[in-house]
Amino acid sequence: MLRVGVIGCGAVARAVHIPLLRALPGVTVTAVADPDGPRRAAGARAAGAAVPCATHEELLARPDVDAAVVSTPTGLHAEVALAALAAGCI
Repeated sequence: MLRVGVIGCGAVARAVHIPLLRALPGVTVTAVADPDGPRRAAGARAAGAAVPCATHEELLARPDVDAAVVSTPTGLHAEVALAALAAGCI
């Protein structure tokens, strides 16, 4: 089972990324991260049993995250993707 964390819980993550990940066999969304509390809660609900995290650092430190989907505003993609790589996420 590939355990995925979704970083950024905006409309695109909730309407596209999370549903597609949940539909993939062998994939489970274990955590979501967003600094905005209501978005974070909505993302966790959309993902089912995912753990809500306030920051991408918190999500990337979790032992149950093998890979990360970066669904942040475009200007944050590089910073967050590099942090995910440094954390060993694919």
